[in-house]
Parts: sequence; C-alpha cells; structure tokens
Amino acid sequence: MDMHDLLSHMNEIDGQLVLATIMEVEGHAYRKKGVSMLMSAGGDTLGSLSPGCLEADLIERVQDVLHTGKPQFSVYDSRDPDDLSWGRYLAAGG
Repeated sequence: MDMHDLLSHMNEIDGQLVLATIMEVEGHAYRKKGVSMLMSAGGDTLGSLSPGCLEADLIERVQDVLHTGKPQFSVYDSRDPDDLSWGRYLAAGG
C-alpha cells in the first residue's frame, strides 16, 4: 500500500502502530522501494511488504520498537550465494 492508502485505513487497526517501509531493493522483488505496511502489537497488519516472506519477522520486532521507541533497520537477502541455484527456493530472489 502507498502511504495515502495506509493513512486512510489506519483506524481499522487497534492500538499502537509500527510502520515498516522498504528503503532499498536490489534484484527482483515483489514490492518496490517506498511501499509500506502498518503493524500493531497484537499482530494485526495493514498492507504488506512481500508475499509473506518478511512479515512474520517484522511482526516479531514490533514489541521492541514500541518498547524502545527507536526505529530498526533490517536487511533481507533472499539471493542464493550459488549462482547455479538461482530461483530455486524463493521466487523473489532480491
């Protein structure tokens, strides 16, 4: 979802919210730079950053972000170090 969509629907999620945004993309990815999602401490989400590959890890980080009030930066690399295995496990490959 883009930011306009998130803001217009954010009242659909109860409680404090954490915003996750893709800052950079290398290679093929389902979602591009700038896409965002909202997550609540209760596990509710609005939007997505991937077809499900990243969201579980991001939801695990919500409590820490809400507790500390500090942003976190995460790098997800789904590329296989073996070029011969390209595309074997994940469709994203980015």
